[in-house]
Amino acid sequence: SGQTHSMDAGRAYVLDILVESSQHFSGLLEKFTAIPEFAQDQSLGFSLQTILKELQSIGLVDATA
Repeated sequence: SGQTHSMDAGRAYVLDILVESSQHFSGLLEKFTAIPEFAQDQSLGFSLQTILKELQSIGLVDATA
């Protein structure tokens, strides 16, 4: 598309996980909560939803029902 995108480590990790295998939201959340620095993050679910919407808006992921 000719667009250049930069992303932080969290967004890159989400994308890496999705490249490895298709994941439902609950699978992504489980992988992140297994990381000690994210395990107690009360806003993790919201943050993941935001990241997925951003990645979808630039065409890097597709949403499924």
